[in-house]
Amino acid sequence: MRAWIFFAVLVFDMVPTSAFGQLYLITGAPTPQDSRAFGSALFQVSEGGLKLVKDLSSAVGTDWIGVAYDLRKAVILSRDWDKPKALTVIDLDKAAVTKECLLPYTSDASIFTKWLISAPGKGPVFEWILTTGSKSWLKGMILDPSVSCEESFPTMAPADSIYIEAHGTSGLAEVGSVEGTHVGFDQNGKLSLLLDTKINFECDALPAAMRKDTSFGWMIINNSRVLVVGTGGTNRDNVRALVFRKHNRTWHVLQPPGGSIGNLRGFGKFISIVEARTKKAIASQLANYKGAIYINEEVRVNEVSAGRAEWRKIDGEMGPNMEEAFASAQAVYPGRLHLYNVDSKRLYTKVTNQGDSEVLLVEGDTMYYRVSDRLYSAPITNKGIGDARLLATSESIRDAHWAFIKH
Repeated sequence: MRAWIFFAVLVFDMVPTSAFGQLYLITGAPTPQDSRAFGSALFQVSEGGLKLVKDLSSAVGTDWIGVAYDLRKAVILSRDWDKPKALTVIDLDKAAVTKECLLPYTSDASIFTKWLISAPGKGPVFEWILTTGSKSWLKGMILDPSVSCEESFPTMAPADSIYIEAHGTSGLAEVGSVEGTHVGFDQNGKLSLLLDTKINFECDALPAAMRKDTSFGWMIINNSRVLVVGTGGTNRDNVRALVFRKHNRTWHVLQPPGGSIGNLRGFGKFISIVEARTKKAIASQLANYKGAIYINEEVRVNEVSAGRAEWRKIDGEMGPNMEEAFASAQAVYPGRLHLYNVDSKRLYTKVTNQGDSEVLLVEGDTMYYRVSDRLYSAPITNKGIGDARLLATSESIRDAHWAFIKH
């Protein structure tokens, strides 16, 4: 049995008991194109510490992990290269695996991109694009456990894809999963997804004044409260997030602290931001961009993220050597976490002084976040983010990039 199952956990008695037993963590470091394979697991945060609920992946590791809080689903896609990939479905209200199926396998085709959607008439669906040569097509797997695996793979229409559920980018230093997809604004400001045909999203046109320097677009977040598109100029300057508030159908501009849109996540009315700044050595390459970015010695050693002494220096069973990950990253992390309230446009800040820190969940007026191997909660008040409460300490927390509350 794996050693990490037995790792001791420290829990402090100052934590409200309501936080225990209902809070769950999902660990893992997807490596779709890496020779390394890292495991994934579901843990429960209890008064006795972290309790392993289920090992979610075999030795092959994971290709992608996605979460849709509105759909109350999480999925883990295995990274098998030469045989069918397995999709594991977690019901967040049951905190349990409710379905596991092998995706249909096509030997000469590869998965180009993937996402979760809420498809009319089908419910929650894992959808992906298969490509082979110049041909591409959509496939889908129904997540409803009452539908057998044999009947779970309907033909998907391009129009279904506008119902994408995107939670954002998890993890740090390119460790984690990217949710969302490439999108674009047309000359009238309509947001669209380009598949075989152009599919327009059901949101108002982007105002003309905001269309300048929108040479690229990536849908980062799409939930019941907000839609967020990352964009920037032709030279990758003027990077910003375009925020569409669904309750009053208005667009707003968010300039993330540090200037990076690489670590935004959506939790209801809040957008969490891991402050990051493009390394100067990378910025220099971008200024003279010739089609490739090189992670050379200048990138690796000239700027170091905060808290290096605490980073894991070797690969673990569920995640990589973080000293190497931060060295190879294109951004530097000063150890500051932010919450942006979409409704009020107010920005809250929590200083951790640790680059290896991230917000895992915002539930109600409580923020749950990770700092290295420690899990904390903190209240969100009118005065800002309140004092932190330590929930647990464990090596497994280093690789926890997703969290949810069992309802």
